[in-house]
Amino acid sequence: MKGALAAPMIFTLGPTAGWAQAINSAGVCLQKSNVDIIETGGAITDGADQWVRMPIELLQLTRQTEGQEQPVVLEGTYIRSFDGRSYYRVNNGGLPTATDLQVGQQGLSEESVGTAFALVRIDKADPNAPAQITGFAWEPAATGAIASLACANSAGLLTNLAAAQMFKSG
Repeated sequence: MKGALAAPMIFTLGPTAGWAQAINSAGVCLQKSNVDIIETGGAITDGADQWVRMPIELLQLTRQTEGQEQPVVLEGTYIRSFDGRSYYRVNNGGLPTATDLQVGQQGLSEESVGTAFALVRIDKADPNAPAQITGFAWEPAATGAIASLACANSAGLLTNLAAAQMFKSG
């Protein structure tokens, strides 16, 4: 047994480039950190935390339709979709709900009523490039993982101080 422990060990690995990409710590981190939105404290929070979130503007929407004397304030609080084309209604403690309202829709106006932090998904399709935010965590088109800030940093999302500042609580 002593001889077996003292003997040098030789491992044979596949092609180096493929192996390095497969065991990329950022890739492993993203694969392991895809957690449920509920586990992160919710889709939208009042402040930043250890999860990758981006600041968003909370909105009150008002609709003016033909024949109305006064515009009608729509019930609830809204946010713009990640692509900025439509609105989600914010549900306290739940996932935001998609609406049929479009940004720039005739007769629709918005007023900022505060800020919050929305949980996002990140993806690192190219091992040689930084990770990218692909959308809000609840949006069907968003790909990738819900990740912690530490994981996002190792995936190259937080490559400079300006990007890191975006995710700090303030």
